[in-house]
Amino acid sequence: MAIKSDSALVLVGRIIWMMFGPMLAAANLIFILTVKGWRTGADIAYLVALTAMILGRCVEHLGGNPHTSTGEPSTPADLRRYILLTLIGGLALWLVANLLANYVLP
Repeated sequence: MAIKSDSALVLVGRIIWMMFGPMLAAANLIFILTVKGWRTGADIAYLVALTAMILGRCVEHLGGNPHTSTGEPSTPADLRRYILLTLIGGLALWLVANLLANYVLP
């Protein structure tokens, strides 16, 4: 099933929240595990990637023709759930990575 995007900005938002954001976040989580400290460049880059994922999803919704990752039409409730789960899950992963890097792995 091909998904029709209304603009290039919507397409970029979709690519960011589905592909590049999670890849960058995962890479930064691995880097956080190797760096000691709580406010390092890896932490900032991870939080930027997390924010970009949320903003990309919002841009797709504001663009007019949003879809879920499975291709189904997305509702405002889907957007709220994505934002909530991304924030809670992303911050929990960040916290665990920092706790491991600073207290367990050294």
